Amino acid sequence: MAAEVCRDITEWIEEEVSKPVEEWEERQEKRCKEKKCNWWTLCLNKLVCWFVTYLVKVVRWVVVTVGKWVTRTVCTLVS
Repeated sequence: MAAEVCRDITEWIEEEVSKPVEEWEERQEKRCKEKKCNWWTLCLNKLVCWFVTYLVKVVRWVVVTVGKWVTRTVCTLVS
């Protein structure tokens, strides 16, 4: 029973948290590539676009990794 719940939670983290954010990241990367450089801002518009994209990647990785780690730890303690 506990193993099934743990598996369900891990799948939920993948399906409901990780995948939608990964899809957003892909769309954002495409936008950043297509975005034109604004010379009057010294191309900072592109830099900010990429910075936000990679910041979200790091946050997603941390949240998913910590979520799975907490799930694994709790499941180990319960079982």
